[in-house]
Amino acid sequence: MTIQDLLTKENAQNWKTFVADFVTLSTKAKKNRELVRDYQVKKSSKGYTILVNGINPGYGTMTAETLYGWMERLPLVYYSRQADEYREILLSQ
Repeated sequence: MTIQDLLTKENAQNWKTFVADFVTLSTKAKKNRELVRDYQVKKSSKGYTILVNGINPGYGTMTAETLYGWMERLPLVYYSRQADEYREILLSQ
């Protein structure tokens, strides 16, 4: 999946999952992690994990809802706010 694939009104319906997936895709490329001080979100079949410099600092696997709360307190807020803005635009169409 790409960010372009994610940006649909249907995907935007599920707020926290939309934001978590957006941040996952946004931090996939190393160059994009510079904006969030090398924080990254990885998605697995069990949920989402936060990595710092490619290492799991012990946050554990979490749901999209829990991840959203963590992103608000970490540099990842840059991308989560961007996702919120895209979501608002998608839902207003």
